[in-house]
Amino acid sequence: MIAFMGNDAQISSYKLSEKEQRMIAMHNAERPLSDIAKEVFGGRLTRQGVHVKLRAVKRKLWRWTANERYSNPGDVPVKECPIPARTRHALIKSGYITLGSLAGMTEREISDLHGVGPQGGVIVAELLHRWNVKGESANLFCPNCGKALGVKKTGRELKRTCEHCGAHIEVKVKAA
Repeated sequence: MIAFMGNDAQISSYKLSEKEQRMIAMHNAERPLSDIAKEVFGGRLTRQGVHVKLRAVKRKLWRWTANERYSNPGDVPVKECPIPARTRHALIKSGYITLGSLAGMTEREISDLHGVGPQGGVIVAELLHRWNVKGESANLFCPNCGKALGVKKTGRELKRTCEHCGAHIEVKVKAA
């Protein structure tokens, strides 16, 4: 049995279709998969098909709660982000492992990465903004590993070495 986190009110706040929400509600009420197949899909899916759909919804919810599992939003791996699979794979293939490694990039720079495209760039930029990875603290994460650099806003340029991956980074910090 697949267990879903959160109650129905929490689940409805995520971007789930009406069918996905009904499936979860019925599953949480311990209804058999055959009943879910009949009521939600009009009998067009088998029990196994419903089970596969439930696993996909669980994965979707898991991605939407990725920022809650990490104390630093820059530490969230790109592979756990709620972005389209094509965009996610393009970012990983381009060498971006965490959201922190994308923090200093503009929407245009993200869009120009091979395989991301304009729509993917917008989605990633919105995610960075929503999870507070982008903005005033954008230069405070290592572009290689995504870990926090521990730089305070001093209004000057600094050269730092990341304690986690050893990368040498030039940080331009704007005064608050």
